[in-house]
Amino acid sequence: MKSKTLLFGLTFALLTAGGAAQAASTLKSYNEDVGAFNGSAYTDSQTMYEEFGAEKAKVNSQNVSGDYTVDVRINTTSPKSRNSSWKRNLGDTQTFTFTSEYHASSETKQRVQFSNDLTTPKTVNVKGTWTNY
Repeated sequence: MKSKTLLFGLTFALLTAGGAAQAASTLKSYNEDVGAFNGSAYTDSQTMYEEFGAEKAKVNSQNVSGDYTVDVRINTTSPKSRNSSWKRNLGDTQTFTFTSEYHASSETKQRVQFSNDLTTPKTVNVKGTWTNY
């Protein structure tokens, strides 16, 4: 009986910890309009969780309108603002992964920034998902 209780307790602890780790990384959808002539657009922010090692972000493009591409980077805000390097020419059905150069704190937030080229004469709509982990 004691071994069953111990086994149940360990199983419960592992399931609880696994659920908490999964909750730290939320897949969020985006649908943003990036203004013409070097315009920018931003997604909503997500909190990074140091205890779960959230030092990466992944942007999955589903659609970039027209025959255009956009540039993309990760903005990290509070308590310190830091940006990743730009990744160029995100188009339809592409995935970009970004790696942070520092450890996050429980107050750190990330968002995705999209940018049009200086010569893009139209507003471009971008759709997809993103997550940090």
